[in-house]
Amino acid sequence: MNGTSMSDTSKVTSTSLKHGSFPHLSSIEWEALHRLAEASGEAVIQTLLTAGTEDQQRLAAQEFMAREFADLRQRVSTPTPATNKTDIVKLDVSSYSGEDDRRLHLNRWFCEVGIAIEARQLSIELARTRFLLSKLTGKAKEWALGKLVADASCFPTMSAMNADLRLAFEPPQDERVQRSAFLSLKQGRMSMLEYIQRARHLISCITTHPVDMATQVHVFVSGMNAGYQRFYLTRKTPSTLEEVFAVALREDYSVTASQAFDVSRARAPEPEPEPMEIDAIQQFNDRRGATPSTP
Repeated sequence: MNGTSMSDTSKVTSTSLKHGSFPHLSSIEWEALHRLAEASGEAVIQTLLTAGTEDQQRLAAQEFMAREFADLRQRVSTPTPATNKTDIVKLDVSSYSGEDDRRLHLNRWFCEVGIAIEARQLSIELARTRFLLSKLTGKAKEWALGKLVADASCFPTMSAMNADLRLAFEPPQDERVQRSAFLSLKQGRMSMLEYIQRARHLISCITTHPVDMATQVHVFVSGMNAGYQRFYLTRKTPSTLEEVFAVALREDYSVTASQAFDVSRARAPEPEPEPMEIDAIQQFNDRRGATPSTP
């Protein structure tokens, strides 16, 4: 009996799912129900058409069309961010070999690579790690290729690759050495710009346990050569190191410009006495002496 009822229902459903059997639905509403069937399943629409009222069927079609229209408006108002090839900038990046004492500090090199990756708009981790791999040379490249041969998934992300590079090639106690060099920094014979660049380089190398800002300002100002710039900064006391750099450069430029103006300004020459015509005076005296006196 159950089998007979199921076969009857299937027959009714197959014959009734035609537009002619539902004249109260417009062609647009009927097409909307077909799209709803593709999204929700045939069973839901069959139940709606066989057991639902005309108002329920019409309301279901209209609500589905309203949702379609809302989704379309959202897609139009929110354009998908497409990668524009004209916005890609290919920056040159220094290579890293991991050899000799003149190699780049890893923190600074990672920053340089990160800027280049953002400029190239590389968002996939595989592309990021392969770009970083392309900038390795010498021992660093041999090390990376050796790890990839043993395990192709050894660098799942760029962060993991950076950490492995740091463990393999960063000198032991390197950050402590950089910290000591910064705390004992003195300007000496360096120009103000060179002194600022040296301080900025040392600070950028200290990342694990960074020096607090007050100490940075104190060390830089104390290491400056005695003069107006140092006196001005000790009175002004900026709150950040970058503010100190800006003030130091401005005051150094002012002092240098004023000194150059004083040297270039020539004094007006004092008027010198006109040379006396000694020969003419001597001839005049000789002539007076040769003139005979009158009795």
